[in-house]
Amino acid sequence: MKKVIPILSLILLNTNIVLGQNNHSFIESLLENPQSLSQKLSILKEKPSYLDSLNIGLENFFKQGNLEVSNQLFKLVDSTIKYEVQASLAKGKFYQITASNHAALRDFQKAYKLSEYSAEIYNSLDSLPLQEYVATERYRIEYKALINPEFEFEYEFNNLVTKVINEAGESSPLLIDVYSHIGTVFGKKNRFYKAKEYLLKSDKVYNLQRDTSQIAKYQTIGMGLGNVYGSLAQFEKALPYFLKSYNMLKNDSWQREAYLLNNLGQCYNGIGNSEKARSYYQKGLELIKGKLPPNHFLVLRGYQGLARTYRYDKEYQKSIDLHLTNIKALQAKPKENAYELAQENNFIAMSYYDMGMFDKALPYLHKSLTISATLEREDKLRIQPQSLLDLHGIKLKRNDPDAINPLNELLTLLTGTSTLDLQSVINLDEYSESLVLADCIITIGHYYLSKGEINKADLIFENMLTAFKQIRPQLDEGDWARWKGVNFSLYEGSLLAKIQSKHLDPTLVNQQIINILEFAKTDELLLDIRRGAIEELAEIPSNLIADERDLKTRIDLIKNNAPTEVDPKIADQLSKLESKYADLRKYIAEKSPRYNELKYEYGLTNFTTINDYLSQQNAAALIGFLGDKNLIYFLINNGTIDHHIIHLDTVEVLDKMDSGVDPYALLPNNEQAKTALKIPQILIDKMANVEQLIVCPDNQFNYLPIETIFASDLSKAPNISYAPSLSFLVNQKQTGNNVAVNLFAPTYDKSATFDEAPMYASLVREGLLELPGAQDEVLEIKEIIGGTVLNKNTCSKSSFLDNAPNSKVLHLAMHSVMNENSPLFSSLNFGSDEREILPLHEIYNINIPAELVVLSACNTGVGQVRKGKSIKSIASAFNYAGAQSVIMSLWKVPDASTKYIMVEFYKNLKAGMRKDKALKMAKYTYLNDESIPSSAKSPKHWAGFIATGNMDAVQFANKFSSKWMGLGIISLVLMLYLLMRRAKSSSDNRKN
Repeated sequence: MKKVIPILSLILLNTNIVLGQNNHSFIESLLENPQSLSQKLSILKEKPSYLDSLNIGLENFFKQGNLEVSNQLFKLVDSTIKYEVQASLAKGKFYQITASNHAALRDFQKAYKLSEYSAEIYNSLDSLPLQEYVATERYRIEYKALINPEFEFEYEFNNLVTKVINEAGESSPLLIDVYSHIGTVFGKKNRFYKAKEYLLKSDKVYNLQRDTSQIAKYQTIGMGLGNVYGSLAQFEKALPYFLKSYNMLKNDSWQREAYLLNNLGQCYNGIGNSEKARSYYQKGLELIKGKLPPNHFLVLRGYQGLARTYRYDKEYQKSIDLHLTNIKALQAKPKENAYELAQENNFIAMSYYDMGMFDKALPYLHKSLTISATLEREDKLRIQPQSLLDLHGIKLKRNDPDAINPLNELLTLLTGTSTLDLQSVINLDEYSESLVLADCIITIGHYYLSKGEINKADLIFENMLTAFKQIRPQLDEGDWARWKGVNFSLYEGSLLAKIQSKHLDPTLVNQQIINILEFAKTDELLLDIRRGAIEELAEIPSNLIADERDLKTRIDLIKNNAPTEVDPKIADQLSKLESKYADLRKYIAEKSPRYNELKYEYGLTNFTTINDYLSQQNAAALIGFLGDKNLIYFLINNGTIDHHIIHLDTVEVLDKMDSGVDPYALLPNNEQAKTALKIPQILIDKMANVEQLIVCPDNQFNYLPIETIFASDLSKAPNISYAPSLSFLVNQKQTGNNVAVNLFAPTYDKSATFDEAPMYASLVREGLLELPGAQDEVLEIKEIIGGTVLNKNTCSKSSFLDNAPNSKVLHLAMHSVMNENSPLFSSLNFGSDEREILPLHEIYNINIPAELVVLSACNTGVGQVRKGKSIKSIASAFNYAGAQSVIMSLWKVPDASTKYIMVEFYKNLKAGMRKDKALKMAKYTYLNDESIPSSAKSPKHWAGFIATGNMDAVQFANKFSSKWMGLGIISLVLMLYLLMRRAKSSSDNRKN
């Protein structure tokens, strides 16, 4: 109480609430004697302007986060104004503010009651400004929705929207508040797609305004959208909203600024940029230093986030020290802070676990489990699974006979029994719990693998794959992102179990291995694209997508929360929702077959079909799979599968690649290439004996061109091409009958100077410098295969969009930009103007059935380099848009050597070579050209381009054939004309 007094005194002074005295003793007597306050506030009956001032004071407390002080003042004043002040806007506002205060304290029952008071007062007034009506109604609906799960709040909110539109128009600033509020409520109820729908509507109205006074309203929109995308684990989409909110609102409130800095740190952590994450966390902590107690959630969260960045960067002791700082702050009230204490102990245990210091990890694990045992089930599920999984891991490494016990405890926590029931993974409609259960069961499978009980492990993994196939179509972006780590462990365990299942028929094992590999590869390629970009790819209104997902969420919530003996009303409601969901799915499938295909159709291919395809191509296939503990290579050749398991006891090459080192720096010669790629010599020898080799690499190994291991003599290497998955390759749709050859080479505003490019050869095809090699390249290629050159004024984004769908061959010699953090915004640059940028997500929407696309630019085959992410690149976008084959680059390719290799490539194509052989021999010619200095023959200059897709030879029309055909037709017509004239003349002569 004593701590409240000075703050209350200050606010009373600053808000001009004249109560007779302003000294410390008077304020103290007011707090100790509410009756005294009541007497002094009787003046409000005659002077309601004092109530307006009091409201300002309350609102300031609320904005500053001093909720307890605000609530204390409300209690002192409430009894007086409730009876002594007539209905007024000020009184309604008073209850509005205090309702918000209680909502911030998570007392929604009280908040709803106060909002009802406010509504009653406003409704009793003769006239009420629309703004005040909207303010009280949106809060009243929100609080009712939060205390009543069955309340149809969207219907009432939309009635409010209709009223605003009817009275103030479709661009009214009030709609910003209403739409953002609807979105906020959906977000609080974890219905994120609906939240996004309404927040985006709010953002649209906000952008129509030109009034700078509306800037504060962006707080709810920007932070709301940031939180929604963050909840869906789409941090690259959340980031711009948090950045905009931060830049606009950082001077509005230091607490809000600190909150946004924490969110920015979380986003950068989420996209793998720990350096920027650390910077924002440190800024936030510096801002609140000395202003908030050490147990305040902003302080705790700031230290947690900063500790996470240190853990990501393997600075474990710094991470541990920060968590210990939080524990010290929390121990003042251990019961009230039980959840946070359990969490902090868990984080410390995880750091020691990662360091391999298991003796130090165990006490913190046990402490976390002991504390969390006192929590409600929901909070237990946020802490105990990781602790129990780590405890199992430690026991397993120590060969403890009870290593299975922590997993049985986790099963019991999730399902009520330690019995292994795989069907329960499907039955758990709450996907977060289903995910934890799946992780537990997969860990049990790996446990049996480690104990040599292969049959048990195989059965578990097989059933888990079946369960996941049933679950995955319903997973949204957030669930999908969280499932990915589990998927890798599932795929890895499944493959290891099949490899070791010696009792099974080899043909059956081969089929099952292919099923698992193709399932994993297709998931990682297509589903990552589909889940991350489905709204960009599908020509369907976003509200239908939101409705579909929202209905599924509501169905899941009812199923998950329904009592054992289902109430008939609940059963009826569930039946109606399921019927509505089925109708909506049918309507969406009819309206947008593409959306249905993107989300629900996968097109996996079996071993027999793949083997037939390889036989027809006279090819072998090398498939890489990078798991948590092993890199596994599979070589398919002549109907057999050889496998080689490389344990990841050292992952130096992967660590380097994750830190952004260009891949060619790891490949100075072919011996280093073998080491980096970890391909055993026995596989290299087998690959050297095949004519065509199709490579399906994995994760970081997408960026290491395998032909570098044959660099000593490329002419003896197989013809190498790449594919994201064999199913993707086999199922490619056939191209149309296009004949056009279009060669693009933009010009750029900025010419290279001596400082920027000391040598012509040092230019790379990234940036905005003029590319002389690219201009010469397209002109020389035209001389070889014909076609149309689009450069200078004829080369633009619009000319590409006009010509791409009708092209047989597309050659793009230009600059590109890779956006590793947000790969959907990687782009091809058709000029220096930003309007000439073609981002990756737009390419997906174009129909490009070209037989060959050559991306003669930088980084067109690269995207995110993080485990669990497929490669979303410019090249994959062209593949997805329908291109049969793509030549793409793996790094920043030099302008000069690129021109050389491309010209040689087209010479070989014109000579009738397959695409993979044409590219290989172009590189061979480059390496053996004595006029090229040896310094320009490192892999950086020649190995960066690889071929993907269908490698059949391209049939070019003879560029003179149409001319001679035309002359031939004219000659034939002339000959026929002369013959007819002669025949007519003869006939006339006979008649005469």
